[in-house]
Amino acid sequence: MHASSAIPIATGKQTVQKWGNSLAVRITGEVADVAGFVQGLPLTTEAVDGGVMLRPAGTMRMSLAQMLKAFDATRHL
Repeated sequence: MHASSAIPIATGKQTVQKWGNSLAVRITGEVADVAGFVQGLPLTTEAVDGGVMLRPAGTMRMSLAQMLKAFDATRHL
């Protein structure tokens, strides 16, 4: 799906901040939950027409404690 044709499910307005020699944007909890993003998830970044696309880059190895923390009973029925 082309970035400009994607229909947002969750949105947030953020500000680009300096982080070391890079730039960073915080992802709100709501957007992270809807996207399935959890701390430690590897992502690929891609500059697209008019923005940036973030996508999971493979799988991450989580400890049992991390898996239990990320578990959401409403999403895993």
